Amino acid sequence: IIFLSILIYFSHFLSQKEQPKVVFEFQLDQPDAHPFENTCRFPILEDEDPSLKKSIKHAGQPECDLIYPYQVVSRSLDGTFFISTSLAFFPFSCSIQILSGTLFPNVRKMNKSEAFELPLNTHFFINEDVFAINCSSLSDHDEISKEIFSRVYMGIKLTHESNLIVEKSEDNQGYVISRPFDVDSMSISILVFDSTSRSQFARHMKKSKELMSEMGFVTLLGYNKVGDNSAPNLGPILAEPYKENEDYDILDETGDIGLNKFLPYRKKIDPDSIDFIWKKMKKKGCETLFNDDIMHTSRGLFHYSNKHFKPGFTHKPTDHYYRPFYNYLYKMLNNKWKLCRDGRLLSEELLVPWFHSHRKLADRCFFSFNFLTSPSHDNPNNLESVDEILSERLKILKNSGSLSNTLLIIMGDHGQRMHYSQKSFGGRIEERQPLMSILLPKEFQVHYPTAYAHLQTNVHRLTSNVDIHETLLDIIDNRLSRSRSIGRGRSLFTEIPTTRTCMEAWIPNNFCLCQYNATKEE
Repeated sequence: IIFLSILIYFSHFLSQKEQPKVVFEFQLDQPDAHPFENTCRFPILEDEDPSLKKSIKHAGQPECDLIYPYQVVSRSLDGTFFISTSLAFFPFSCSIQILSGTLFPNVRKMNKSEAFELPLNTHFFINEDVFAINCSSLSDHDEISKEIFSRVYMGIKLTHESNLIVEKSEDNQGYVISRPFDVDSMSISILVFDSTSRSQFARHMKKSKELMSEMGFVTLLGYNKVGDNSAPNLGPILAEPYKENEDYDILDETGDIGLNKFLPYRKKIDPDSIDFIWKKMKKKGCETLFNDDIMHTSRGLFHYSNKHFKPGFTHKPTDHYYRPFYNYLYKMLNNKWKLCRDGRLLSEELLVPWFHSHRKLADRCFFSFNFLTSPSHDNPNNLESVDEILSERLKILKNSGSLSNTLLIIMGDHGQRMHYSQKSFGGRIEERQPLMSILLPKEFQVHYPTAYAHLQTNVHRLTSNVDIHETLLDIIDNRLSRSRSIGRGRSLFTEIPTTRTCMEAWIPNNFCLCQYNATKEE
């Protein structure tokens, strides 16, 4: 026994010795820039930092159980519906109701239209933003429940189409061709994954990351959040400073960036009065879309909590507004989110407005903001369930030409704040280092080579949320060839200096990732 034990020990020792040591290699996209030349020495994590080992799980895409055994209604990736009578052995009918409402003073109140009967055994589109489909058996003599199918959906309502139900034909394929590059009419599309850091996205969204690299996405390595949770991080990107901020100085009593300058406490901000950038886009004649996964019927990105905001918009903030969908969904789920719902991944449905805005509005200027909370808010590993879905849709957009005149951003609002991984060394860094990845049309590089070169150089600079806002304004106001007034941030189309500090980037000390020299005392 002793002899065998010795053999096993030496066998294990030799096998460990033969394994090559894994060394983290940092790949430079721009050879004339390097993160270590900055005054701010921000950390760059490995995708799977050793300190996160116990919390990382690669679960992949889960299998989703069915609630309704008769999946008589199907929806294709192009948005067409088909209701098959062959999938049930009894007669049934299906109808649609349009959903609206969920505005101040009662953001939980939803309006339902009268029911319209849907065609069977034919392909058709539904020209609405939010709607529910219900199917019921026609026989009262069997043991089957009267309701055999019920589901809420999101779509894109086209203003030039007057019909609610549009039959699919060779002339009507449900999507439009791309349009030539023109910065004056460039669309902006933003897809946000809640609680998602750059390295977290890299390890759980491998297919998407690889495809994004092929497509030419530029991912910022020195991007640092400015606030704690979603609203103070997304507000500085999507809006001008709130009017309620004017009462506060930039610096607080400690000499640090004042948090109230981003999201003032107990001010009851009116979301209708916020100067969102989509209002600028609307004035330009662009269509606008706001898709906010609230995760609870009482919440909303810009009216939660009641210590900061008035509870709700009094009117639709954008042309396409999807709160009725989430109110309907989370009411059914008793405000407890799930990865699955009746045989499908919920994230697949949550991505519909983002994906279809590119496909159905590709012939015009549009602004699309999509905030997905439920897949990644509580558990960073659940993000992996979205990888196949996102990569598949990105591939379609890439091959279809739908992105020929669109600035596309895929990002996180902040890193993980709720999961126990946040207590580790890597988790504390990830919390402050969200994903920020930007794709510009290929023609942009041809027409604005200097601006694009600056963007690539700024991959290795200290950047923050306020810089993204200025970058978007460069596109919206077409400031690329003009001088700019001084804003909170610096456009990524201008070179950000290597000497930049967190204070200059509007990053409070608590969130600043700049490392400092420390001498160990004897």
